[in-house]
Amino acid sequence: MKILIITMFLVIGYVGDLLANPVWAEKPVQCAHPDEVHERILADDAQLLMEMSGVARMNEQEWIDDVPYGVYYNPETEQWFVVEYVQLDEYACIIALGEGVNFDVDEYIGEEKKYY
Repeated sequence: MKILIITMFLVIGYVGDLLANPVWAEKPVQCAHPDEVHERILADDAQLLMEMSGVARMNEQEWIDDVPYGVYYNPETEQWFVVEYVQLDEYACIIALGEGVNFDVDEYIGEEKKYY
């Protein structure tokens, strides 16, 4: 029984440490000249839904401020794209894409926040 209790505390401590110390992860993204990215988005009849400004991390020390982002959406197919314009004259990256959008936020009022 002692071993079970000690193991439980060690596991809880390890999981708590993981949650407290996030790690940077890398994933592949599609990047090209902004004109090519727009051609790809327009080929799927997606329209600009929202523009945002944010920051992007380029390496361990370099951050870029005021990076433009765009969310594109096709209401017929429900396909969407999130584009990061890292350097407007050189390249843009499709950092996420998918299908299925729910604009009905009323169904989430009163429920716990959901993180996917």
